[in-house]
Amino acid sequence: MNELNNDIDISIYMIKNNISYGIENYSSLCLFSNENGQAKDNIFNYKDKKILCPTASGDQYLIAKFYDAREIITYDINKLSKYITELKIASIKALSYEEFLLFLFPRLLGKDNKFFLSKIILKKVVPYLDKNDNIYWNEIISFASKNGYNKFIDKDNECYNEDEIKRECIFYSNYHSFNILKQKLLNDSNFDFINKDIRELKIDGSFDIVDLSNIMTSLIIQTFFNDSFEFTVDELNKIYVDFIDKKIIPLIKYNGDILVDYQIAVGNSNMQPWFYSDKYETYEVKSKKKNNTDIILKYQKS
Repeated sequence: MNELNNDIDISIYMIKNNISYGIENYSSLCLFSNENGQAKDNIFNYKDKKILCPTASGDQYLIAKFYDAREIITYDINKLSKYITELKIASIKALSYEEFLLFLFPRLLGKDNKFFLSKIILKKVVPYLDKNDNIYWNEIISFASKNGYNKFIDKDNECYNEDEIKRECIFYSNYHSFNILKQKLLNDSNFDFINKDIRELKIDGSFDIVDLSNIMTSLIIQTFFNDSFEFTVDELNKIYVDFIDKKIIPLIKYNGDILVDYQIAVGNSNMQPWFYSDKYETYEVKSKKKNNTDIILKYQKS
């Protein structure tokens, strides 16, 4: 209970002080991914695979589940990512497609959604939450209903446009696919959560797929724009390619795959991707942003 109370206290502190990060192992909640779930399955084929993926908004887990992964282990440095993932899972189990949109989409039909994370819909979700998740979300939603979410959940984030969210994952786009995912989660929604940075992760190998999402690009950009480091982009790229060689490749089994990097909306840009190597296959896929292209980098062990 002490750990749960600490999570609640820090979350409320972040809302009160309008901050999104800066507290060790805690940062703001991400509502949705930026990644094309169907394209990922087309490239990696999740069916019957053992997956290691970020927890993040929960969408990486849900994508793997929708496409019939056999086992899913998630990791994230942000401790709060497990709460949003559990809330999404419970919401899909408990709600109709229309109710789910009302509960978790900040804007609908181009307007602010007054039922977003509302207490009235949370009551329907509660039976599918465990005790700690129930306490956490009741406390957070009760506080935010009077104070707003500020940067803790950035409702005005342009990525949370209704059409873009629906283009991201097929199960958000129509009630039929949503209900398919619902049934799969009702049958089994177990996953393991590891509260670690990927660079600190210590775990046995033998994964079929390791998904790094856009972590590598983010690390390079963060380091490149940190004044205390003096690296060229090429030097940083080599550091992280070496990191994948030494730390990530040992996690996959023979013929296993790594989603090395998901680069968002770079396909129509003249900018060189932040992360690259001739070891990686490049795939251009449709972006959730209209008339744009994303790039997926894939490594396959052989």
